[in-house]
Amino acid sequence: LGVGGGRNRLFDLAMPTLGDDALVAFLDNDIEVGDGWDVPFMEAFAQSPRLGVAGRWAFSMLVHGDWRDILTERTSDSGPADTVQGCCFWVRAAAARAVGRFDEALGRFWHEDDDYCIRALHAGWDVQRVWSPAIVHHEHGSGAALRADRIAGSFANQ
Repeated sequence: LGVGGGRNRLFDLAMPTLGDDALVAFLDNDIEVGDGWDVPFMEAFAQSPRLGVAGRWAFSMLVHGDWRDILTERTSDSGPADTVQGCCFWVRAAAARAVGRFDEALGRFWHEDDDYCIRALHAGWDVQRVWSPAIVHHEHGSGAALRADRIAGSFANQ
């Protein structure tokens, strides 16, 4: 199903039973979590009713037609962002209902998280990086994202 398809499958199964303030968290297979990893996220969503999407790693970017400049990666603070990485990606159920499904036309992976965040912002939801020191990303530990044909998908999806 790919990343978008797998996440949409979870939405299909979970959304009918979730209240608007319920949270869905997606973690990739190269994420390692420690005790209390989720507490900063729970607090961020509780403090901000307009927070629709949150993640541990985030980027601000400048879009130029068919390519993007990544402007910043916040490393030790929480705050607003244009996009958060899908490897640790939280969505409020009300935001998921407003934004809809992940775009499966983007293929197995690459930038479905960026697309989702931008659509959330356009729907009036906030996107935020949430600092949690109890999360480690092993950076494509499965190796699938390193193949040349997969990297080409990154450029195409931008």
